[in-house]
Amino acid sequence: MFEVSFGYALSETGVALEFHVPAEQGYRFDIERRRAGNSGPSPWKQVAEHVLPTTDGIVRYDDSGVVRGERYMYRISPSGDPDRAVTTRPVYITITRAGLEQNTPNPFNPRTSIVYYIPDGGTRTVNLSVYDLHGARVATLVNGVKPGGRYIANWDGHDRAGSQVASGVYFYRLVAPGFSATKKMLLLK
Repeated sequence: MFEVSFGYALSETGVALEFHVPAEQGYRFDIERRRAGNSGPSPWKQVAEHVLPTTDGIVRYDDSGVVRGERYMYRISPSGDPDRAVTTRPVYITITRAGLEQNTPNPFNPRTSIVYYIPDGGTRTVNLSVYDLHGARVATLVNGVKPGGRYIANWDGHDRAGSQVASGVYFYRLVAPGFSATKKMLLLK
């Protein structure tokens, strides 16, 4: 084990990490990450290897592989010496603005998932609906008040009456205070 201090700052693309490490000549460092969620931690995944510290003993790494609304832990160790690893406290990637991701899979049959974000720090009225090419509402996936967080809505290709819709292009739209976004998806049978 060796002494390390740790700091981070959130950025538009993820999280900028700084590890203050011993400025011993010749050391390079490996960095690992894992989710630290409510369902228990995930396995460690190496995100950087053989990183050379600056002359004043700082290892910097910009991690763009994180997901907003999740908690992560990091582990740093001298390259080739994992027994000397130091683990950080959990880092929460805050959600600072609403967002809507592309559905997956796309094209889809028979189901697809839509990830959306509500900003942390309160509740918001949210509507996520599916529309056909003519602008007619086909299905309402979410309509209500949600606290800040990352959410997944699923659509099974059925309309409001419970009937299976035809193959084709559909649009989904997220509306929240100060935010609206529309994306296109394709149902193939």
